[in-house]
Amino acid sequence: SEERGLCGSRAYAALKKEQLMKENAYLVNIDSVRLVNEVAIVDRELMNGTKHTPALVNGLKQSFEKQNLPCKMAMLPIGGTDAVSFARAGLPSVTIIGISSKNYDFTYHTRHDIVENIEPQSLENAKNGIVGFIEAWDVKG
Repeated sequence: SEERGLCGSRAYAALKKEQLMKENAYLVNIDSVRLVNEVAIVDRELMNGTKHTPALVNGLKQSFEKQNLPCKMAMLPIGGTDAVSFARAGLPSVTIIGISSKNYDFTYHTRHDIVENIEPQSLENAKNGIVGFIEAWDVKG
């Protein structure tokens, strides 16, 4: 229920907060990955005032750079991703998107949000960037 005011992620973060904190959990939220040249790490979400965890933001950025994968840094001007609920609960979080954060994407919340409108390489790049981040993070301990 992201589109209905983050109801689902807010309920989940509240219900699982204690357990997630004990487990030292981190959220890497993947939202609307569609275009290779629009894959971006979201460091903040303006409309709700959320700033995402710098260590996660920087670690992901380094992973994408190390692998020479196209990736931008983005600030979302409207709406909110599920990572907002985790950040508000005090849980480390970050979001990766793959649509423009500056221009309207014709697939965003429309009937055009279908698999045929996804550039497969955008998903592959996002996956590789995240896996590289996890591997580096795991080595750091």
